[in-house]
Amino acid sequence: MCLLYGTTCRASELCRFDKYNQRDELLFSKPSVDTTQFHIEGGYLKFREVIVLKRKESVLDENGNQVYDEQGKPRYKIIEDLSKYPTRNEINFPLDGSFSIYTNHVIDYLEQIPEGSELFPFKYRRGWQIVNHVTGEMQHYLRSMGLKFYTRLLDRNLEDLKEFSGHARIQNLITYLGEGNLEKKISEVKF
Repeated sequence: MCLLYGTTCRASELCRFDKYNQRDELLFSKPSVDTTQFHIEGGYLKFREVIVLKRKESVLDENGNQVYDEQGKPRYKIIEDLSKYPTRNEINFPLDGSFSIYTNHVIDYLEQIPEGSELFPFKYRRGWQIVNHVTGEMQHYLRSMGLKFYTRLLDRNLEDLKEFSGHARIQNLITYLGEGNLEKKISEVKF
């Protein structure tokens, strides 16, 4: 849970994940993140090479140009090769200061498992179950709360937050932050 909050990753990016095509054929199996992705350096626990799974690739014509649909929107397709997925920028957890309460839990866990081992040798649905059992919330709650925390740290600079979180578009990021729909929210507020 500290990693979900502190990295703003999806459970599928931290745990094992199987990707299927539209015909339910397995395209690839992604292992969990492992201990080799963590390094202590310069006062931080550094977490590297985290794959961003919720991405598609552009459909290109024979000349390598973007293909558009009838409405003029770019066409995309599922990425079928795990090696073609982008990775997040390095994520730094401080060893000192208030945020280290999360870092310390991660380090304690890393010290309990053998070098090179997966941290979460189970599918992401099990991750959801664990988070729900402990918090009563779905796993995206921790992602959302982490994004709101980093929004404050970055003085609401959404471009920097997008770069940190690995989102492709600011519009997708805004849904986690609860931005927009003020009229709906004000009409549903309870005192």
